[in-house]
Amino acid sequence: MERNHNKRTDKERKGGFFGFSFKRLGLEISHRAGEIADALKSFFYKLGKEQDELIPGAPQLSSEVSESFLVRRRMVVSLAFAALGFLFAGARGFLGSYPFALALLCASGYAGSVFVYIGALVGALVLGQGALGAAVTYTLTFGARLALSAGADISVAQRSFEENMTLRCLIACVSGFLLGLGRVISETFSVTSVLAMLFMTVAVPIFTFALRGALGRGFTSLMHDSSVCVLLFLLIYSLGGYGAFGFSLAAMLSCFIIFYVSSVNGFLRGSLIGIICGLAFDARLAPAFAILGMASGALRIVGLGASIVLSSLLSLVVIAYSGGGSLLLANVGSILFAAVIFWPLSKNGMLPGIRIFSGIHERTQDKYAQEKRRACEKERFAAMSESFDEIASSFLKLSDRHKYPGTYELREMCSAAVTKNCRSCPLNALCWQKDHSENSELLDILSEKLRTGGTLTREDLPERFKKRCRSADRLIADLNSGAAELIENAIKRDKTELFALDYEAMSELLRSAVSENDAEFESDPVLAKKVSDLLGRLGVRSAAWGAWGKRKKTVVASGIDIGTLTLTSQEIKRLLCEETGLSLCDPKFKFDGDYVTMTLESRENFELEAYTLGAKKTSESESGDVIRVFSSSNDMSYAMICDGMGSGQRAAECAGISALFIEKMLSAGNFKSVTMKMLSNFIRSRGEECHCTVDLFEFDRLSGEGSFVKCGAAASYVLRSGNLFKIDASTMPLGITREINAENIKMTLCPGDVIVMMSDGVAHCLEDALWVPELIIAGAGSCESTARAIYERALGENGGRDDISVAVMKVSSL
Repeated sequence: MERNHNKRTDKERKGGFFGFSFKRLGLEISHRAGEIADALKSFFYKLGKEQDELIPGAPQLSSEVSESFLVRRRMVVSLAFAALGFLFAGARGFLGSYPFALALLCASGYAGSVFVYIGALVGALVLGQGALGAAVTYTLTFGARLALSAGADISVAQRSFEENMTLRCLIACVSGFLLGLGRVISETFSVTSVLAMLFMTVAVPIFTFALRGALGRGFTSLMHDSSVCVLLFLLIYSLGGYGAFGFSLAAMLSCFIIFYVSSVNGFLRGSLIGIICGLAFDARLAPAFAILGMASGALRIVGLGASIVLSSLLSLVVIAYSGGGSLLLANVGSILFAAVIFWPLSKNGMLPGIRIFSGIHERTQDKYAQEKRRACEKERFAAMSESFDEIASSFLKLSDRHKYPGTYELREMCSAAVTKNCRSCPLNALCWQKDHSENSELLDILSEKLRTGGTLTREDLPERFKKRCRSADRLIADLNSGAAELIENAIKRDKTELFALDYEAMSELLRSAVSENDAEFESDPVLAKKVSDLLGRLGVRSAAWGAWGKRKKTVVASGIDIGTLTLTSQEIKRLLCEETGLSLCDPKFKFDGDYVTMTLESRENFELEAYTLGAKKTSESESGDVIRVFSSSNDMSYAMICDGMGSGQRAAECAGISALFIEKMLSAGNFKSVTMKMLSNFIRSRGEECHCTVDLFEFDRLSGEGSFVKCGAAASYVLRSGNLFKIDASTMPLGITREINAENIKMTLCPGDVIVMMSDGVAHCLEDALWVPELIIAGAGSCESTARAIYERALGENGGRDDISVAVMKVSSL
């Protein structure tokens, strides 16, 4: 009984072992299946991204493009690669060779290699001769590419099927040799097979190189377009033996491609593709297909239907003339069938917006923005350089007029102090004649003590000198006073701090200029999408849209199809303004061969009318006030009153140089804050007790935004629809402190608004004259009448006791 129990335990243990083994096997299979599923997901994800980036001009995933759309598009691309591999596998070349599918397999990248291999394998088994050898060669080539590219150094290959051109062509050469060698063996070393093998060894890497530009990314426009031509040639050549409904597929596809290329890329490329397709299908049709591409693109201006009909008729006439009735009858159905298919698809916008050729409009909007940006930067920095030259010239003239004498050394100061105190002393002869050398040595000692200590005391004098000298205390006081004056002058002449502030201001100036340029040329994809959608609905076709700008917007459409334009330029502008809310100039069209580029920019909506008057103080020859009204290159207008503190020549110089500096800096498009900082540093560096008030008004002619910058200036006024607003700020003039004590007051102005600026000579007491608001309201919005009324009243009230300046501006719409 115990034996039976042991047997049952052994069976249970044995069953448990097998159960555990099967469980482990199931878990292992599940784990491996999960890894395979993850690998497939990663493969298809990377594959989809590669295929998306491979298609020029196609939309990527966004809120307007669903994931399902991308999946369908990727399936179409994958089938297209497989179809190319299938067709190329059956395309017979020189001496009965089949190099095209092998070259396509070697040229394909990550996006299509797998599908080309599948299509070529099926094509070799179905269409080609020597199916077994071709299938083996395709498989070896596919495996070799996968192994070599995946295991190669990073400098050779980035990932699978993305090896460099040298390795790719080497694989193609070996594969071509193997495929040719298989035929040599099967035909028992015939001369034709040997020549075909040599041809395959050379032709496969050549076609690989020729096709690579159309099947990958990162190539120049010339290589991409050349590869596209080769690919289209081989495609039409491969379809030469196929037909449908009694028509040649090669002829129908050739005409369809010609219509499409001429509509998207222009008539020049349409005629080029016509020649290529004609040579690939039937060389006698090359002239007719070239006429078809040229006419269909050039006649788009008369309408889509008319261009297709007229170009088809012209091509048929050329076929009849060059090849006779038989050639015409053989191809008339194919041309007309392609026209009938293309017409409704193109008219209803059902064709994909994919540019087969990159052309001159590859990334056109970015290139256009970069060119305009470079031109703008060149103009801006040229204006800055000119401004600094003029300012430097004015500074040099001013410094020549007010040069300071050189620094006195302490020894010379001490000698002058001794001479002053000892000139009338009875002991002068004793000190400076009998003991001259000893006393000169004493001056050296005192000078050194002043240099190191800064001050002297009576204890610093020798005992004999203290007992004999009757003016020792007065002499020491003069020496200390002279040393302090020299130190003060040295501090004033030390421009280290001012230079540092100037370098800081210059750094801020250039940094601000670069940041403003970056902002003005930053891409605006939302605006570009909005404009593209609007004009797309209106039938305006374009190869690419771009928009940029922060304050001033610019919209560019490259590759405009003139033949589809049913709107006038005024209608285009009106619709875009209504849709975007922008105010745009009339469209500008630039023709470059068969390409047309349309640009629209923000336009000025306002203008600023100005009238100024001024008078000097009666007792002075020059006015200490300077009035300037000017505009900058970036659609800004300015008005300012600079009032030099005090009167006369010093005040006039300070106000004049300040006004010149501000005008030149702002005219070049620089920022107000940096301009004021640099001007304040300059005024402080002059070392004079002469400062300057600045009243600056800035007006944006694009947006209507206005701002006042007040540095110790009198109040200004804004009159709007009979309501008067006072603009005032409690700030200090420029040049008093290191910090800029200025206030920037912003507002939005409307057409009809009147702005009045004045110097403190108009309001000659602590409070503004009460009659000023009355005259502004009574001026009825006229700049000249308002300015004259205030000016004449100020002359009477002021009595010539101060300089008078008045500036009146009025905002108008364009």
